[in-house]
Amino acid sequence: MYRYTLYLSFFLLLFSCTTKTNTPEKAIENSFKSFEIDINAKEQGINELIASVEVVVLEEGGSSYLNRVENLLIDEEGSLYFYNEGGKSIHVFNESGALQRKFSSAGKGPGEYSVLTNFWMEGDTTVIYSRIDAAIYQYSKTGEFIEREELPFRAGYMNSFEGGYGLEMNYNLVNDSLKYRYAILDSDLSLKEAYLPYDEVPDIGNAPGVNSVMAYKDEVLLFRMMSDTVYHYGAEGFQPFIHFNFANDWFWKGKAQPEQKDFMQIPNSGKVWELATSVGEDLVYLKGFVAYDGWEHFLINRKTGQVIHLNIGLDHKQAFNMVNLGWFGGRLAMAFSGGNAIDFLSLLGDDQIAGAFSREELLAMESENPIICFIKFKADF
Repeated sequence: MYRYTLYLSFFLLLFSCTTKTNTPEKAIENSFKSFEIDINAKEQGINELIASVEVVVLEEGGSSYLNRVENLLIDEEGSLYFYNEGGKSIHVFNESGALQRKFSSAGKGPGEYSVLTNFWMEGDTTVIYSRIDAAIYQYSKTGEFIEREELPFRAGYMNSFEGGYGLEMNYNLVNDSLKYRYAILDSDLSLKEAYLPYDEVPDIGNAPGVNSVMAYKDEVLLFRMMSDTVYHYGAEGFQPFIHFNFANDWFWKGKAQPEQKDFMQIPNSGKVWELATSVGEDLVYLKGFVAYDGWEHFLINRKTGQVIHLNIGLDHKQAFNMVNLGWFGGRLAMAFSGGNAIDFLSLLGDDQIAGAFSREELLAMESENPIICFIKFKADF
């Protein structure tokens, strides 16, 4: 049990470096698709596929400091909302990177949350979900408390869509007795539907690593740990949406659900056992964790089915330390530490740099805050 706990803790630490929030702007075809993924395919440098990168350098100093961003939302005015590592505060920057405001209501008093699990926008209202409290908190854009609403039961993660909320249960019980992986709540937080029943809670602990419910325009995409399938809930109901076919390289192939003993076999398996996914209108960014050796990266064209095995590193060596923030307007947002951002941008030519800064200026830049890169891939991919 001690070895297993170390393995799971090690994984959650690594997996927390990925994120997760995904808010594409346009609707997608809801037909199910499966993509064949080969972890041994020849790699292609990410710089070869990039049309342009726009860089946002976040203001430094004092209250603007961010240790590492965990999430990103962009409002209608172009402001960037991040929550800091540790889930206590939200920082809001303008599209040029200047700090506009910061608010934190972490605490035990009225209108305060224990820990911020994830957040989203409903019009001009910022909504925070706290798993510990099993409640959502509503605040104005400037951080004034509006309302607290309790959930009927605790979920691993949740997010809103038009007309309700999608919940990934992470083996928490629905209404104290029902065993389902996903639940849908009405706008008044009452249970509407539940999906994917299971028989027993697996003996693997109860610790979700990343946001597993992602907004997709007026609908939601639903993920879960140790699964190769993305689900979709919208006007057509609940259905499988995308399947990543790793064939015999998928560790969980043929296993009904994970067991504690499985984690003892992962280190020497050479197989993929966990995924981190961002789904855009046209492209999918996918990461697969192989044994405990590291991530393999892929870019998938949803329309053509083409899958590129990405090399995301300098001189085809260790991958950059970066956090995936999701797709925004057809661009993939990534947060890099200062040094890693310089290494990444050094792979690009002058004609691939867009925005306010030149390539020369960016390569000479230093920042304590993460540097945000909005990556647009070439249209012919």
